Amino acid sequence: MRMLLMLSICLMMTINANAASFDCRKATTLIEKYICSDKQLSDLDDLLLLAYKKAKSNSSNPKQLKSQQITWLKNVRNACQTPETLKQVYTDRINVLVSSITENSSHKSNGSLSGVYTNDGGELKVHQLSANKIKFELFASYGMNTGGAEGEAVLEQNKAVFVDTEYDCRLVFYFSNNKVSIDQEGTCGMGLNVSASGDYFK
Repeated sequence: MRMLLMLSICLMMTINANAASFDCRKATTLIEKYICSDKQLSDLDDLLLLAYKKAKSNSSNPKQLKSQQITWLKNVRNACQTPETLKQVYTDRINVLVSSITENSSHKSNGSLSGVYTNDGGELKVHQLSANKIKFELFASYGMNTGGAEGEAVLEQNKAVFVDTEYDCRLVFYFSNNKVSIDQEGTCGMGLNVSASGDYFK
């Protein structure tokens, strides 16, 4: 299985195309215009906001985290000169925030999402680490061609969104009773005609 470098966070709401975390009609700076004109950057901006909110809610020192976030916005994000650089710094910051989210949530997990989900051409393994985090391994195939991805995600309700800017990949996971529906956008670095989209059953 080819491993993809994934960044991930689970969402309760639908992320619409070019739906940044701010009103694009009021975009004035170069950074804001980059975000509003690039779907991947728009998705990353949404994911960053949600990762920050989740990390802050679980932080033992939310004031310090807020200060760090403001410093990052001013000194790192706003210093970017190209969309490509902006995507990389967003990816790095989201990974930092996701890794900071504590495993010991105040809500105890029953691991109900854990298990192996399959369909005719693929397999999804899910391990629920806590009430707010899962680990997954995804395998898909088409004829002799195969592809896959793995990673960890912050869990919010029943929806997960994964974005990999390097491999032009966006995966949306919808969890329901003993079923996961996956929507894939982009090639995700998989083999020719390979797509992970579809329903997977426990």
